[in-house]
Amino acid sequence: MSNNLADTVCSEIEAAHEELVALCGELVAAASVNPPGRTAETAQVVRDFFASKDIDNEVIKADDEAPNVIAQIAGASGRHHVVFNAHMDTMEAGDESAWTVPILRLTRRDGRLYGLGMGNMKGALAAMSPPAA
Repeated sequence: MSNNLADTVCSEIEAAHEELVALCGELVAAASVNPPGRTAETAQVVRDFFASKDIDNEVIKADDEAPNVIAQIAGASGRHHVVFNAHMDTMEAGDESAWTVPILRLTRRDGRLYGLGMGNMKGALAAMSPPAA
């Protein structure tokens, strides 16, 4: 990656920082513990975010409680594809009294983000979400 491209990517990430942190907060607040693996609420957060960016998306589901969200953004060249794939469920929190933050509320502490799923996939899901179409 050239320095110019790297600088551009870093600038765009920095510009979208707070928006993506807010998305992390919405994702953490959307309960999706597996079992039972109900991810409908998390899928709606993802769909709403994409819709706010005018990114067409659709739901594919074999189970109303565990839908998949599919979105596509056309690239400039039309030749190469990048596919992002993420799960939307989380593990159980375990002993909630051992947590130092609320499990379903995003907490910022010492430059880090905490909440159920942030270190598993919800943080990565936000990072994969485009801040602009």
